[in-house]
Amino acid sequence: MHFNIKSLLAVGLLTANLLYAGPRIQTGNEQQKDQKVIVSSVEVPVDVIVRDKAGRPVKGLSAADFEVYENGVLQPITSVRLVTHDLAEAEATATKTADPSKPAIQSQTPGNGLTETTTTALVFDSLAPEARLRSRDAALNYVSENMKADSRMGVFVTGLVLDVLQPWTQDTQRVKAAVERTANINAPGYASSIQEARTLREELADRQQGFDPHAEPLGDKFAVDRLRMKLSLLEKFEVLEREQQGHATINGLTVIVNSLRTTPGRKAVIFFSEGIPLPSTVEPFMRALISAANAANVSIYAIDAAGLRVVSAQTTTKREIESNTNLRMTELGAGADRNGPMTKDFERNEDLLRLDPRSGLGQLSDQTGGFLIQNTNDFKDRMNRIGEELRTYYALSYAPKDQTEDGQFRRIEVKVKRSGVTVQARKGYYAIHTSFDSPLLEYETPALAALASGRGPKDLAIRASAMSFPEPRRTGLVTALADIPMQAIAFRTDEKTKTFSTDFSVVVTFKSAASSLVTKMSHHYLMSGPAANLAALQKENIQFYREGDLAPGRYQMQTAVYDAFAKKAGVQEATIEVPAASDNDLRLSDIVFIKRTERLSAEEQKNFNPFHVGELLAYPNLGEAVSKAKNKQLSFFFTAYVPKGSSAAPKLMLELSQQGQTLAQLPADLPAADAAGRIRFAGGLPLEVIPPGAYDLKVIVTSGGKSVARAAHLVIE
Repeated sequence: MHFNIKSLLAVGLLTANLLYAGPRIQTGNEQQKDQKVIVSSVEVPVDVIVRDKAGRPVKGLSAADFEVYENGVLQPITSVRLVTHDLAEAEATATKTADPSKPAIQSQTPGNGLTETTTTALVFDSLAPEARLRSRDAALNYVSENMKADSRMGVFVTGLVLDVLQPWTQDTQRVKAAVERTANINAPGYASSIQEARTLREELADRQQGFDPHAEPLGDKFAVDRLRMKLSLLEKFEVLEREQQGHATINGLTVIVNSLRTTPGRKAVIFFSEGIPLPSTVEPFMRALISAANAANVSIYAIDAAGLRVVSAQTTTKREIESNTNLRMTELGAGADRNGPMTKDFERNEDLLRLDPRSGLGQLSDQTGGFLIQNTNDFKDRMNRIGEELRTYYALSYAPKDQTEDGQFRRIEVKVKRSGVTVQARKGYYAIHTSFDSPLLEYETPALAALASGRGPKDLAIRASAMSFPEPRRTGLVTALADIPMQAIAFRTDEKTKTFSTDFSVVVTFKSAASSLVTKMSHHYLMSGPAANLAALQKENIQFYREGDLAPGRYQMQTAVYDAFAKKAGVQEATIEVPAASDNDLRLSDIVFIKRTERLSAEEQKNFNPFHVGELLAYPNLGEAVSKAKNKQLSFFFTAYVPKGSSAAPKLMLELSQQGQTLAQLPADLPAADAAGRIRFAGGLPLEVIPPGAYDLKVIVTSGGKSVARAAHLVIE
């Protein structure tokens, strides 16, 4: 097969002739780094503390004394053993199984499982000066009383950054020295403005008693408007501050928890805090932290470092709700409604309920098998109980009857067949055993389960691909793209409100050549709108776009889409090669076949995007066959990067081949590089002269005696 070279390749800088109107790629960068996934559901371990009415540990129990329920269904217990740091006592109450005829269960744990190291993280949140001193003294006492030869501890401070004051160590003096330093660390934190906001509401309410906006002097109207504006800004800024602080604290705790996931023995986090801010946007990350702690079998013990409060958190919350409600009723009476629908006030009141520190700290402790210490300035006795629980507990495991890895939450309930005892254990887990250095969000788990199943479900049709752009000072830049046709997504409509809604998620993972997961990216699509717009939306496609940075190597990209309404999933796999390169090397991006483009405004052109081509944003073809009947040419582009300080003019060679046979070659000059050493080049293949079939397009760039090449596969029909 031979073609005329000059008529085959129409090469040049393309601009206006690429223009096509289409929806904008959704951009963002939610990379979650250094992650590793382990999938296994053979056994579920649960650490269990059993106490009598006097609060003393109950010992001498066997597997026959325990019952474990998962989602209300009784489960077969595989092992129960008392773990204690008294070796003689441990030997006297060694593992007993529900069925003595199965000796394999009796020797299940390494080292006979009689004594184990305890690992404890002492974590100090952003605290007020008095709370810092109180927490320091309590932590020093805890270390003196509970750090033994078989104990490891680490000391950390959470805030806008995670500060490691002392990595894991068995050196008591180092731990104490690090704890002493916490009293002098003023970690930047969140300063509540609720008192100021409440004062503004009261002033506004007073001004608007009997206020007539049409009869009052103009100056009074301006004064009221200024107060409203100030209050609105204050409330919005307060929510943003709480979001920032909540995310920072939870991210720090997640890193600490995940550092313990492969550590054997009893593991705990003792968390000194005055409360975790939990706006609605932060709550999913709190649940993800709890999931990470349960997956790593880490118990979290939270301590309200504020101690005895002059005004209780419940009183503060009540005052805020009353203040918000009183102002709204006053404004409604004055005909000056600033908030719109009453549902906004309901949302505000719901958010105010999360001001109570127990809302977050209690949830964190209770759901991970720990407990909350609060309403006291003397933490000593309760903290020593933590030490006791870490050194005497039952290590129980069971094989779940439901082995389906569907990513759903499974509730765990442990019961003991004795009266007068209390049982403390974690509350559940997600049915996909994963370990991440960043939060595993609820919406991600079904999609990850689809990836982990190995079956690669195809219920939802998607296309996905990854492309390398070795940018200056960011040579490992990789873009992850996915295209989801909305007609494949389930919609729910509400006849009363005449609206529609969707609930689906996209999760992308990158695995190294060793099959370990190194990066996870995701997005949750909760879309809604007027039902009248649904038909038009179903004709569109959603474009998922994320950027990440990968070390040189070959990676497998896995993309999963999960539709929560239809309970269906689709998986697509691709590979990407990230070349080893630096700013001093000649570099080349992947070749991008262009599906459509969109013209950018002058302001939009200032924002970097690897898919910018002149004044256009290019939407890539993600592997679809190109129709000759619908397209006269197939446009493409790539980016070449010249070495730093290079003065040599790079040369270009384009090569089209089929089944390893070169069909056409065309040399071309490249334009000058921009200030960053970047050359963006666009060209086109005239489809009318190319017969249907599968082809490979190769780009070779040469400069200063060095050359670099990239190839891309395409199908023409």
